[in-house]
Amino acid sequence: MRKHVSFALIMAVITMLGMASCEKKAETPSTSVPTTSQGAQKRLTGDEQIEKLNALGEQVLSQFKTQEQADLVRLTDYLTARFENTDWSAVMDSAGAGHVSYQGMTPMMATMRRISAYAYYSPMNFMDIVTLDNWSVSDFFGEFEFYESQNKWRFTGPNDNAAIFRCADQNGKEVVVTIKATGDTYQVIDTVKVYDYNSSNRIYTIDYWDEQQGKFIEGREIKKAYFETLLAHRDDDHEDENEFTSLYEGVRYYVHVSYPYKMQPVAAHLPSNLTVTLTDDGKEMINVALTFDIDRKDHIKLAGNVRLANIAQTYDLNVTRSAVRGNYEMKVNGNSICRLAIDNDGFNGLAIDPNNNLRTESDFNKYEKKAEDELKPGKTNMLLTILGGEMSIQGEMNGDAYYTGMKKVNETEMNYDGGKKRAEAIVDIWNTNILLSVYYGSNIKQAEIIMVVDDLEYNVAPAIYFIEDKVKMQFDQYFTRRSYGSLIDATEALINSYIDLFKEHKVEPIDL
Repeated sequence: MRKHVSFALIMAVITMLGMASCEKKAETPSTSVPTTSQGAQKRLTGDEQIEKLNALGEQVLSQFKTQEQADLVRLTDYLTARFENTDWSAVMDSAGAGHVSYQGMTPMMATMRRISAYAYYSPMNFMDIVTLDNWSVSDFFGEFEFYESQNKWRFTGPNDNAAIFRCADQNGKEVVVTIKATGDTYQVIDTVKVYDYNSSNRIYTIDYWDEQQGKFIEGREIKKAYFETLLAHRDDDHEDENEFTSLYEGVRYYVHVSYPYKMQPVAAHLPSNLTVTLTDDGKEMINVALTFDIDRKDHIKLAGNVRLANIAQTYDLNVTRSAVRGNYEMKVNGNSICRLAIDNDGFNGLAIDPNNNLRTESDFNKYEKKAEDELKPGKTNMLLTILGGEMSIQGEMNGDAYYTGMKKVNETEMNYDGGKKRAEAIVDIWNTNILLSVYYGSNIKQAEIIMVVDDLEYNVAPAIYFIEDKVKMQFDQYFTRRSYGSLIDATEALINSYIDLFKEHKVEPIDL
């Protein structure tokens, strides 16, 4: 089936990458494998690599000590409960209709009320409420204080430069959360499909291989009665009735159920600089500094620093009309835990002009088709390093060839044999165009991460190939409790030690 590529998807991925993690100027990332004094000087067997990974895993876990983040975890849990359980309408009442900040607060408060109501009645349709207003950080500016005796947040005065929230922590000490936005404002506009999940109507569509026409047919609408016939002949093991496969009269159908929708614009106004700090009794617990430079037709530049107690994350991402450069790093107490560097040439996503005018379904379909036909992912090198290079995964990807190959697979009927031919084609495309190599502190390649066909179900499955042993093992056969039992136990213990810190929000223990 065809994979749609839209600007909205590209923006979502880029934004999530940015928000996940540091303020420094973009630089060309290094994707050369680093060496360490403890680097492996020979090729290791599969068993030796299990020992190596266990030791590295224990080193990573040892960097995280619950007591070093305990104060922040307890504080944020306490504050979250205060924000969730208070009467926000009191903020509007305290501001007053005649107040200078009232006009700016109106869209913010209206949106917050809709979010609260909609989260209760229909959480699936979140986009229906966030797209109704033009969002701007300045809509939230003002100073607010929490009154314990009334269990209410009150607006205490205007602020042209920041939103400042004051309250007490669980020990009665003052907590101050400050959000500042400075610099030029960038307007990001896009159009999304907003589905009416409350509608009793449904849209039934099928994708299938048409033997007479010799091509793959997508998105053909069918009547409910025919849908029910296909449902009765479904041939997959899933329980979802909104998406399944059906084998009927010798033809395999991919069946989709969706809801009525409308095209709706999304508008967000982003500042070039955004900072967030949280102090407790004068001690800074959280510091976030983000920078934005966005021109959707030319470039997207994001950078930032995020510090939570003693855990720091840094990133920079620079997407242009012909390339992508990016760096991400996490440190604990100044020690590098992991670092990801991406260096791409040839990505042309921003050069595919959506004309910023997607207002109808026809506009949307034309742009999706244009993006699918013209998209070129380019060639990408990447490097993931653990503990400063004690372990590295180096990647090379011919994105153009991979994308073209996958399009051909998705346009071809390859399921008459239970999916084996299709799985083999995907594995061949992956292993030909994507190379992931594993190193342990030296430039001696130890293993390769590849794709293989799972012979039991003809699924595509990740596997590791040990060069020394010349042996392939699927991940589910390699990463087992037998090989990594002590590491799994230590991970579970660490997770549970954090869960034990939650007081306001009781959390059930998690077993991996």
